[in-house]
Amino acid sequence: MTNTSTEFTSTDGGSPVSVSVRSTDTLFWLSGATAIPLYHHHPHIADECVLPDDIVEQARRVLTTIEDVLRFNGLGWGDVVKLSNFLTDPRDYNAVQQAITQFFADSGVTPASTSVGINGLSGEGARLEIDVVAVRSSAQGGTEQK
Repeated sequence: MTNTSTEFTSTDGGSPVSVSVRSTDTLFWLSGATAIPLYHHHPHIADECVLPDDIVEQARRVLTTIEDVLRFNGLGWGDVVKLSNFLTDPRDYNAVQQAITQFFADSGVTPASTSVGINGLSGEGARLEIDVVAVRSSAQGGTEQK
């Protein structure tokens, strides 16, 4: 396996995980993203991790971070085959799904998805974390759906 996103690692080197890993020439695993900025210190510094309470804004930030990592790896939303959504309040599900739908609107795909209600996330105030599996097609045009 290859860490594909050395540009997207903690600036202080304190993060014990990679932002994304390529396990084959076509299969990419993107670590979970929250609304906390991608570049932040470990352990967390409170001023870096001030998050909006609004779930729609948190979802937009999460999805923008994921989009940046996808692009860095030469991928797009059309290459995403699986989302895992972790919500601290399951009542936020519909709002998060609406944000996801907006980001996937031009991709031509609807990925598989799992949503899980959890007790908490890293970073005070984080209400959503999403991780992604993406597959680069041989034609680079996205993946086939059935």
